[in-house]
Amino acid sequence: MVVRLDDIYPGWDGLAWAVDHIRTAVLEPRAAGRPGRWRRWDWTTGTPGGWHDVDTDARLIVEGVGALTAANRALADLGIWVQTADAERKRRALLRDGDMYRPHWDQWAALEDDHLARHRPQSLADWTMTETPAGPIWTPG
Repeated sequence: MVVRLDDIYPGWDGLAWAVDHIRTAVLEPRAAGRPGRWRRWDWTTGTPGGWHDVDTDARLIVEGVGALTAANRALADLGIWVQTADAERKRRALLRDGDMYRPHWDQWAALEDDHLARHRPQSLADWTMTETPAGPIWTPG
């Protein structure tokens, strides 16, 4: 099962909330042997959506900015950091979400920069995958 933080962030200021939510609602319960659950954000209406269950025995991948923090890493089997050039990340985001994302790019990038400085997720990774024009390069830790 893949849980995408893009489905959880509660709006354009929701990065920190989603980091806490994935830990307290999904990772901590699963570490204690209980099912986790997460709440979807409805980007169209700007309101919380439905809840989604995560079984204890399901293989789980949590992906997105905010997935890898020290607290989350302590509850996970593996941490992977994907390094992509900022210009490429912006190109993909605007290709995916277009005009909906464009006015929020700088705001979201500032939240990401703060998260990266505070949590240093790359330093927590077991593996780093760096995207290059020649293809991905995997390096340990």
